[in-house]
Amino acid sequence: MPNETFADKLQKEIDPLQQRLMYHPLNQAIFTGSLPVPVLREYAKQAYLWKRYAQDLLPVLIPKAPEDVRRLLIKNLVSEEGLGGEPPHLQLLIEFGEEIGANADEFYTAEPVLEVDALCNFYARIFYGGTIVEAAAGFNFAFEGLLAREYPKIAEALKKHYHISPKGLRFWDIHIEADAEHSGDGEMILNKYATTAELRGKARRAALVGLEHRHVAMDGIYRRFGGMENAGDNVGRCQS
Repeated sequence: MPNETFADKLQKEIDPLQQRLMYHPLNQAIFTGSLPVPVLREYAKQAYLWKRYAQDLLPVLIPKAPEDVRRLLIKNLVSEEGLGGEPPHLQLLIEFGEEIGANADEFYTAEPVLEVDALCNFYARIFYGGTIVEAAAGFNFAFEGLLAREYPKIAEALKKHYHISPKGLRFWDIHIEADAEHSGDGEMILNKYATTAELRGKARRAALVGLEHRHVAMDGIYRRFGGMENAGDNVGRCQS
């Protein structure tokens, strides 16, 4: 394809990994409503941890970013922090957790499982020590691009099988659009600034390794919490 961009080529390479993550056993259990609610609560808390960590790292990129990218980062941070007319996105995730029986303190005091900690450390490496194209490839393009495909199915399943209210779904609904936009930002950065073979190689590795870390994190959450059973919590249904 003569007009194929670097981002187009990279998307073809990471697509199998994104598909494998989309249908990870943990996601499959959510999609079918077979994941017990206690496990769903733990998944939400671990997702809160990796999202909070990545959000805290965003300002690290601003000084090293070109002006147009700096503006995108600031816009992203303003939205995530709830300064652009939306509630803070992390607060929306807590509200989802409260609807399935968790409380805010459980989110604030949660500790990452080993594999989620490794995912957070990967973000730290590419945000602190990497180039702007590595951060764009590993986080915006690959990870948020995955979420833009994953979250619509999760939101649909949460509504259908777990009877989550519109308020409880706001985190997922907002991110369907936001993550698609952020992935598009990553695509722009890659096509504009991954201008050498070395930079393209680093971007490619960040995208592939980042998705592998996400898969390992999902494995860790499912292995640690997937066997949780509680007679007071029903599979596929939340009690009010």
